[in-house]
Amino acid sequence: FVVAELNNEIVGCGAIKPVSETVGEVKRMYSKFPRKKIGETVLSYLENHAFTIGYSELILETRVKNQEATQFYTKKEYKVIPNYGKYIDRPEAICFGKSLK
Repeated sequence: FVVAELNNEIVGCGAIKPVSETVGEVKRMYSKFPRKKIGETVLSYLENHAFTIGYSELILETRVKNQEATQFYTKKEYKVIPNYGKYIDRPEAICFGKSLK
């Protein structure tokens, strides 16, 4: 879990949840201020840390209606993947994955 701080205020966060030995799931991504590179910084940190500890892939879920998030992940080279785990058969969910190799 990582937090982003600006002027003694927490303005973002994110975490990686283990899925398997080589796959991690991005969880709890949050940025208080859109388009201030907070989300980019948090996600970049998570990706680098995930790679360092041995993950070769990250996956995540967001809501279809959250167009800002779906555009953000697409811009960060995440590709739409089939819904997994508890998101299977949930039409409101969209899942993404990215190879860290």
